[in-house]
Amino acid sequence: MSEFKFVSNDDAPKSEDHYLSGDPVRILFIRPPAQYPSLDWPDGPRIGLPLGILYLSGLFNSKMGIETEVLDAIIPTNLDDLKRQKPPFYCGIQIHEIVERARAFKPTIVAVSANFSYFLGNAVSTINAIREAMPEVF
Repeated sequence: MSEFKFVSNDDAPKSEDHYLSGDPVRILFIRPPAQYPSLDWPDGPRIGLPLGILYLSGLFNSKMGIETEVLDAIIPTNLDDLKRQKPPFYCGIQIHEIVERARAFKPTIVAVSANFSYFLGNAVSTINAIREAMPEVF
């Protein structure tokens, strides 16, 4: 598992900077890839909808000066590739592709969800990769 790197809030973008510039705040919500110990019930993949980040994303709108996007990194899983893997089974797109998609959106804030332990290692890896690629993003 990757080690989480703590960052001071002093490094975070200041919300007043965006209000003064007139630029919208852009929030990217990410459900990271998961790693499962098995492909069988009860330890196998449970995909479902990422309702938490969908609800949060729905709270904001362009009238507020906030644009949002949800990146569900599990949905594009290649099932044939998944069956060829050995445990733990990696379910989702690769971290470098998440970073590429984040760069394309140009977020001000990135929020990563990790509801279950299956997501934790990849959530930390995603956060660290985005922090390294885009240090200006909160």
